[in-house]
Amino acid sequence: MSDHDHLLVEGMARKASMSRREFLRQAAVLMGGAAGAAILAACGAPAVDQSEDVAEVIDETEGGEAAVTNELNLWAWSIYAPPDAISSFQEEKEATVHVTYYFGNSELLAKIQAGGANADIIMPSHYRLREYIDADLIQPIDVGKIPNFDHLYDSVKDVDYMFDDDGNRISIPYVFGVTALVYNADEVEGPVDSWATAWDPQYAGRIVMEDTESWIYAAAMSLGYTLEELKEDTEAKLEEVKARMLEQKPLLLKLYHGLEEIRTLLVSGDALIAHTDAGVAWGLQQEGFNIQVVVPQEGASGWQDQFAIPAGARNLDLAHDWINHMLDPGVAAALTVETGYPSVVESSYPLLPEDIRDIAKFDDDELGRVQWTPAYPDEMWDRFARLMEEVKAA
Repeated sequence: MSDHDHLLVEGMARKASMSRREFLRQAAVLMGGAAGAAILAACGAPAVDQSEDVAEVIDETEGGEAAVTNELNLWAWSIYAPPDAISSFQEEKEATVHVTYYFGNSELLAKIQAGGANADIIMPSHYRLREYIDADLIQPIDVGKIPNFDHLYDSVKDVDYMFDDDGNRISIPYVFGVTALVYNADEVEGPVDSWATAWDPQYAGRIVMEDTESWIYAAAMSLGYTLEELKEDTEAKLEEVKARMLEQKPLLLKLYHGLEEIRTLLVSGDALIAHTDAGVAWGLQQEGFNIQVVVPQEGASGWQDQFAIPAGARNLDLAHDWINHMLDPGVAAALTVETGYPSVVESSYPLLPEDIRDIAKFDDDELGRVQWTPAYPDEMWDRFARLMEEVKAA
């Protein structure tokens, strides 16, 4: 490993606002569960200064075809553009990176469908890729321009959803995670092993759920349905799910929007029970908070975020260069140390500090209960969106 790799990882470790332990509790999922590692990813954390609002970017660029310059327009969940990674890329390529953040796959898809505001790189989750393929919203990626692709785990390199119907590669995996049940162990009576805890009236006003379709997943699993089972007899099952969500709604403190918000709610003690990423809990544990995470007996949803290049991207060479940069083992390890989220870059793990590599992880039973989010058909995503609107309006 190079001196540059060591310096980059150690520099990020010293600067990390989330602890090293937050990372490897998740990274160990990948290292300890080879099968589970093959298929998912996660995201969300504090934004860097370059961030812009998605809607504003579209409004400002609408109707004009700007000349291609040595500038990269990156649209990403906020953990995927750490300042050090941007700085090193800009210096190496003598380029400028413009970062736009979003929260939620539906938000990203809607903006790309509306024109994409000249995005060169986007990062959809694996289970939404089919919608981009069917609508011709993304274009093939040339792995030959990404030599660091060789550093990925073999199990994640060639999964079916990464290819279009003609066999062209349209995405490259990066980060994975699990959205689970998180709780304040000082205040919540145990044992906590079921989604029923998030529907317990004794915690009324102290429960928060994610303001995305993930709330639907949690409600469905609390009823005993798997995420795959929602594909059959969908309308009848979603009526049950809606009733379950409406049952919970009066108990909620709020629906949160963004991982920094949920961290704040848990740290303040306003929220005792949360439906959020495992990394949030692990990071707060390292900071001294008794915030625990569990994969409920009924299951929890898992996901893997991907690099993709929009059909209208203007700087293809720089887009490929960015993917290659982020797959560099030193860069991937540094991101992991700083943010707490594990990548699928196998060669990054030997670069991690020993205390991270030795940290506890989900056990095999918990990993066995993770349900990787299916690639639902378009009509189901539309139905999920309407269901969210119906429940919030009720």
